[in-house]
Amino acid sequence: MTACANDSTGNNTEISSTEFKVGYDDQPFYLSRSTMTVTDGNGNYFFYMDTLYYYDNASGKAVIVCNKPDCEHINNVDDSECNAFFPMAKFFPDKGIAYYDDSIYLLGQSSDGNKTSISLYKVSKDGVQREEVCKLFSTSDINTVGFFTVHRGYAFWSLFPEGSAQLYSMKLDDPGNINTVYEGEGLAPDILSIAGSGDHMYFKYNDATDESYEKFENTLYRTKLGSGSVEELTKCGDGFTVMDNTAFYILENKYLCAFDLNTREESKIYELTNKEKLIVSDGKYIYLSNWDNADNEKDYKIVVLSPSGDVVDTISTPECDFFMGGDCNNLFIESKGRGTDVLDKALIGTGNHNWNTFFRVEDDGTVILN
Repeated sequence: MTACANDSTGNNTEISSTEFKVGYDDQPFYLSRSTMTVTDGNGNYFFYMDTLYYYDNASGKAVIVCNKPDCEHINNVDDSECNAFFPMAKFFPDKGIAYYDDSIYLLGQSSDGNKTSISLYKVSKDGVQREEVCKLFSTSDINTVGFFTVHRGYAFWSLFPEGSAQLYSMKLDDPGNINTVYEGEGLAPDILSIAGSGDHMYFKYNDATDESYEKFENTLYRTKLGSGSVEELTKCGDGFTVMDNTAFYILENKYLCAFDLNTREESKIYELTNKEKLIVSDGKYIYLSNWDNADNEKDYKIVVLSPSGDVVDTISTPECDFFMGGDCNNLFIESKGRGTDVLDKALIGTGNHNWNTFFRVEDDGTVILN
């Protein structure tokens, strides 16, 4: 079984290992890229509104990513010089952020003055240096952008203008050379789920089956990095995650299925017992959550499974306001009372499920860092 590891391979995108490498691979541990964090192996970078923060694993505390002496960290004026300030009118971390090769990547408005132009930005770990790498695309509506990520030296992003869904890629060391990975047309198509694993990027294309918009069909695809080829894998259900050479997804709101990427065989490995709907993995375990799907919020749970479908632990989360997912070391939830809580994964299987609040927002908008 593989697990998370630090990058010891340089920037060789030709390797075929499926082992997750910090600072090198896509971080598909999150349900929504709009609320994700990214890990550097020692902690996590995350945005709240237009400010960049860092949660340190060792101290269990969060800080603003600004090292300027006596900086007031002003975040309500466009000309603020705080290193952690990324004005929402210009930068779009809600579309996803990426941590690659000791830098943070995100989308933002191009500096050419054209408000419809979107560029890729590269930011140093301390927030001091911000480089506009290149213009990626134009759009008059930022809501047509699905997500953005980086995996093994390739940037990926999706767009879904009305009636169409598109996936694009660009090699970071060849900026401006943009490739169309996939394009589909339909009634309500989108590409919102994506996960990098090994030398492939996996993505789910879904669309309504008729104009009633009551039923949708989900298809799982993958593309090999740098190849330009796209392979259809299988019809799938809600959500998906990839671990080693297996894709996992929820089918018929009843089963967790494992799809062997070598043999193309599907097997039902776990029958849902708590209306689980959400799924992520970390290279060691699979995590299912019934957040916002259980009949009573007191029944909110995270079920931890082995790759074979055996229950390792069940974690009660009655205070969960949104199950974010996690990284190699932690699980994160947005908790009631506008907080962000963390659980050390070392506690899994111990019976001690101690969630710690390290970030919360007061009713007046004041951020409290615990």
